[in-house]
Amino acid sequence: MSLEIIGLIVNPFINVAAFLVILSKITKIKHTCFFVAVCFGLEIIIPFIIAFLGHVFSFEISFPSYTLSFFLPLFIVWYFCRVEKIKKNQSFLLSFFLCLSIDSSTTFFSVIISSVLGDDFVAQYMGLFLTCINLISLFFMVKVIDIFDFRIDYLKRSFFKSQILMISSLYAMNWLILNLSHWISNIKHFNSFSSMIATICFLAFLSTLVTFKDSREKYEKEERLRQKNLNSFDFRNILMKL
Repeated sequence: MSLEIIGLIVNPFINVAAFLVILSKITKIKHTCFFVAVCFGLEIIIPFIIAFLGHVFSFEISFPSYTLSFFLPLFIVWYFCRVEKIKKNQSFLLSFFLCLSIDSSTTFFSVIISSVLGDDFVAQYMGLFLTCINLISLFFMVKVIDIFDFRIDYLKRSFFKSQILMISSLYAMNWLILNLSHWISNIKHFNSFSSMIATICFLAFLSTLVTFKDSREKYEKEERLRQKNLNSFDFRNILMKL
């Protein structure tokens, strides 16, 4: 029982750490105290208040908890736009990327590992299970970001503007579907269906990293070719002057 309590306490702190670690991997934005406070508020303080009020007034906390989770990217968008002064389209992309990288990966690994361990084992050691899942997901996403060398700074170039809009829309749709899968997972009849949807959402999210990598390589290739042509043109001009 002590491990269960420790797991439930540690788990939100791992989520906050995941936000900070992944943000530092994909952008040069510094971790301000205000951003850390926002993460703690959204992941720890507000859920605690909801749970406390639910206990005091005896109401079901699942709906307000799911609602908070659903609107989480918009709170982060507000922070990036207002505090970090990042452009709105880049803020949307960065916010949904952070949320999907954490939520979709934890859901995916939860589905896979719980199917191996069994529902009874997971229910008995829920706190410890969630802690392990979050750590596995964090290490996995850090490794994936390194493999695809994904950096938001690349996307500030005008070459990627249309792609940012398209991927941001896909992320928003992915986030909506992923949260719907969370909601219907509470219905026993749709549990397997929700797991399938969550898996598809995770794979769709990973596919966008492949798309960004291909686009970046295409951009770099065009830049090298443009620079080569520019150097050749300058060299011809020098010869003509001679």
